[in-house]
Parts: sequence; C-alpha cells; structure tokens
Amino acid sequence: MIVYRTRAGDSLDWVCWQHYGEQSGALEVVLETNQGLADYGPVLPRGLAVVLPDIVVPESRKEVSLWD
Repeated sequence: MIVYRTRAGDSLDWVCWQHYGEQSGALEVVLETNQGLADYGPVLPRGLAVVLPDIVVPESRKEVSLWD
C-alpha cells in the first residue's frame, strides 16, 4: 500500500494506470478503499491523499496465434 498525493489535473483512472499498469479492476478497488473519492468527480483536486492498496496482479497470459 502506498499513499499518492494528487497533482493538478490528475484523474483517478490515470493514477491507477500509472501505478498498476493494465490492472483490471484497480479503479474499483481504489474507490472502495477511499470512501468518498468519487465525490470529487473526474478531475481530482491537487494535494489529495489517495491510498493505493496492494492488488494481486494475475499472471499475464501469453497470446497464441494459430496462423503463425
């Protein structure tokens, strides 16, 4: 778990993408962890503390092509 301090213009989905990468479901977990965070709207105010919990990242799947 880390605490991220927002910068001017940050959106929660950008913060999640930067921290978790392509982690599916991270946005929902962060919103659940930070009650009331959604009330700020799509652009978060500067200096807001957002808790980014540890999320289990599923193993990446290797793509297989049948035609290569």
